[in-house]
Amino acid sequence: MATMYGMIMQSRNKQSSALQRVYTALVIRSHADNMLLQRLNKAHITLSTSSKRYFMDDLGKYCDEKIIQSLRSGRDGKINGDNLEFRVATHEIRMNIKAKDFHFFASDFTPDRIDLSKYSDKGSIGDVNSVRVENFLLSL
Repeated sequence: MATMYGMIMQSRNKQSSALQRVYTALVIRSHADNMLLQRLNKAHITLSTSSKRYFMDDLGKYCDEKIIQSLRSGRDGKINGDNLEFRVATHEIRMNIKAKDFHFFASDFTPDRIDLSKYSDKGSIGDVNSVRVENFLLSL
């Protein structure tokens, strides 16, 4: 029923179908290729492949706004980053066909979920010599 509603909304007004955006986000999250996105778009289930770029930009802007709000409210967190580099080689090297190097960097912000302000950093919470080794061993 919800899919039929999305199809009707797509045929009537391309801007008002939130359901298509949800399905598009699910398809993108599942790492589906553009061919599947095109097929689902023909049935008016998802957005088109050309709209995918704009949709991803909107999601990125939303994420940036949430990070800024989180930092302004005083929440602390961690910024994580990861590099991905690879080379695509060709069998025949010509002027217009060459090996390509790709460099990507992905980052995200993970806000802290536990409030650590009530804990002190000024000293230990107990005597280190009184801790037994059994506290760290796995129990069977």
